[in-house]
Amino acid sequence: MSKVSGYYLSCQVLGWGFLWVVFFLAFPSKDTRLLWIVIVGLLASHGLREAILRSGWLKLSYRMGLTRVFIATAATAFAAGLVRWIVFRLIYGTYSQRSLIILLDAVVDYFALLVSWVCIYCICHYVRNERRAVGYTMKG
Repeated sequence: MSKVSGYYLSCQVLGWGFLWVVFFLAFPSKDTRLLWIVIVGLLASHGLREAILRSGWLKLSYRMGLTRVFIATAATAFAAGLVRWIVFRLIYGTYSQRSLIILLDAVVDYFALLVSWVCIYCICHYVRNERRAVGYTMKG
């Protein structure tokens, strides 16, 4: 596992925490489904970051790097959607004739969230590298 900076960790917690607040305000609920959505998303995005860093995809050409990051994002979204679907079925007993549609909905939700997350992460990574190249430093 790569070293996790305080800056990255703060951004993760603040970003996913903000998302939870938005979800909660939009869909007030007394159960913990919204919290599970955020926890699974947090873990998925952190795992995706690990894959991106370990594989060195941000060091590749834009075309090769973005293709691999896109495929990894889709795979991570599928895994996160599947985990959410399983958790909801185990904890809440959610089952219906439309299980496949519910699973696909979860995958699409996570894909949209993770594409946004990847864009922000890649931009921050690019800016940090550019600042280092010209002598600036970013704490964390």
